[in-house]
Amino acid sequence: EDVNRTTQKPYRELKDSEGRPDEEVASEYWQSHCQRERSAVAALFSGQFRSVLRCKGCGAEAQ
Repeated sequence: EDVNRTTQKPYRELKDSEGRPDEEVASEYWQSHCQRERSAVAALFSGQFRSVLRCKGCGAEAQ
């Protein structure tokens, strides 16, 4: 918080991802994050990851 250049962090309600493409949802969340977290640390070390957990037994997936 001490190195964050954003002094006011307005609350922004994000829509659910229901049926929308992953790229669209990721972009929306990333823009929101970047508006609230502006520091050298965030610029160097922030990012997004996508993972999928797959059951080897039945093949069910969870994202």
